Parts: sequence; C-alpha cells; structure tokens
Amino acid sequence: MATIAELVREAYSNWDDAKVLSRTGQELHDRNRLDLAREVLERALKLNPKDVDAWAHLGFANLRSFQPAQGLATLREAVRRTDSDLLRGTLAGFTDDAEERQALLAKIADSTAPAVRAAAASLRLSSGEAQAFDELRRIAEENPDDQDVGDTWLWTLLNARWRGTRKDLDLREVAVGLAEKRIAADPDRILPRWMKAQMLLAEQDWDGLRKATEEALEHHPDEETMMYLRGRALKEKGELDRALQCFARAIGMKPSYAGARAELGKTYEAQGKLDLAEEVFREIPRANPGFAGGPLGLALFLGRQGRWEEAESIFLETWPRLEAWQKARIKQQPDAAPLLARDRIKATVG
Repeated sequence: MATIAELVREAYSNWDDAKVLSRTGQELHDRNRLDLAREVLERALKLNPKDVDAWAHLGFANLRSFQPAQGLATLREAVRRTDSDLLRGTLAGFTDDAEERQALLAKIADSTAPAVRAAAASLRLSSGEAQAFDELRRIAEENPDDQDVGDTWLWTLLNARWRGTRKDLDLREVAVGLAEKRIAADPDRILPRWMKAQMLLAEQDWDGLRKATEEALEHHPDEETMMYLRGRALKEKGELDRALQCFARAIGMKPSYAGARAELGKTYEAQGKLDLAEEVFREIPRANPGFAGGPLGLALFLGRQGRWEEAESIFLETWPRLEAWQKARIKQQPDAAPLLARDRIKATVG
C-alpha cells in the first residue's frame, strides 16, 4: 500500500496523465487527504471532463471539506458533463431542493444498473419509504461483488445504527460481516475498514475497535482516522498515556484534524492537566479555520470548568455559522446539555 507521500509524488510525476491523476485523487479522497484530493481531481477533470468517478469524488471532497455549496455545484456540473445516472443519484442524495431531487429521482427511476438502483433505494429510504430498506438489501444480496452497491448497503446499515432504526436486525453482525468480506477481497482498500471501525465505535465495542484499527494501521500506517479511533479505544479502556500518543500522531499526520485535537484536549482534561487541555482546545480553530464548529470544543470545556460567561459568548458567536446537521449533532451530545440549558443559549438555540 502506497503511503500518502508516495501517492502525492505519483500524482505530480504524472501531471498530464488523466488516468493516474484520477486514481491517485480518488485514493487521496478515500484516505481523507481532501485538499490534496481536490487539487489532483481538478487536474484530472481538466484532462478528461467525462470521468464519472473523478467527478463524484471531487464532489464528495468538497462536501466533506464543509463546502456544501461548492460540493453541490460540482455534482451539478458533473451531471451536466457526463449524463451519468449514478451522479444524478448522488446529487439527489445531497441537494436540499425538493423539486431538483424529485426530478433527479424521476430520471433514474427506470435504470437497471445495480449501483443506480441501490442509490435510488437509499434515497427513498432517507425520505421515509421504509420498504426501500428491504429492496436495498435484496439488491446487495443479488450483487455481492458490486463495490458501489456494497458501499451503499454498508452506509445504510451504519445510518440505521446511528439513527436507532431497524432494531429488528443485528446491524452490527450484518455490517461487520459485510465489511470483513470486503476487506478480505481487497485488504488495501480503506473504506470498508473505516465502516467496520465506525460500527464498532457506535456499538462501543472498544476491544473490537482496538483490534480493527490496529489491523488497519498495518496496511495504512499513515491513516490518521484509524490512529484517532485507536486512541478512542485506548482512552475508553483507561490507557490514557497511550491514547495521548495516538491522538498526537493523528494530528502529526493531519494537523487540521479537529476531532483528534478535541480528544487530545479531553484526555488531558481527564488527567487533570487543565492548562494543557485549554491550550489544545484553543488551538483547534487556529489549526482548522475553515471548520465552523472549531470553537465549540473550547466552549464546552470552559463550561465544564464553570467558566460560563466565556463559554456562552464563544458558543453564541459560533452557533450562527454552523450547518443544520452540525447543530442537530450538537443537540444530541450529552456533554453539551449543561451549556444548552443556560438561559442565554436556550433563547438562541430553542
């Protein structure tokens, strides 16, 4: 498995080869190097504007970089240039425009391609059509070797676990089993390893998460998400010093990694090293200025220390800049409850 540095060298050494740039850009995306992925994929698409996979990954990279408008614009341009039903389904999954979404779904309704059918079923499921879950499961069972179908089915299982739906199924067993089959088929592909780890994290299976991340790091030693998740497992098992090492290494791999910095701060806090913890939380927005939610970690930390006035001011300044999904996630965080209960915050958040 190539390291990130090797992928970057390969891309720059083949700056006029659309195929090489598309492949390396997609892998950089899958390994969370979003800025690098965007640069490489944009170059690939200048050379070959019909590359469906490159368009899809560029759109995802923009969306995951907290640039929703740019991500949607990329996907719309992708559909215009490629006339791809798969990209229509992808755009339909992210647009907030109900009319646009319905028009896109109508366009792909008669597609026979398994990946498109799976995407359409996933979209209907997200719109509340419960029977689409079983339809998607059938498509996955009928197409066990289709990577795109498998990815869509795994995402659906993860979303069901996160949202607490389909309690009639052992989602952990199904998702982990499918991920392990995908890993066995392609040990170097990071996405099924990431999905397996996320399911184990959701289940709070700390021993399983530790083992899964250690196996992933054998294949991807510079993959910061797996290093971060290994730290989460160690932290929950009480191995705080080793957890600190993992979070620090994840930050070294990706200095803008806000999640790793937040856990580093929480771990220092758990050790009673409050000055170090505060320093880490204050560094998050400086290290990743494009991440609107960066100051919230500091606000929550200050609230836990009883420094309410400063905590409330930071929270109220940050809240209007957040996307709707970020606000919803914060409202669900148990450690945010005391701050959300403050009168000044309640008047704004509701």
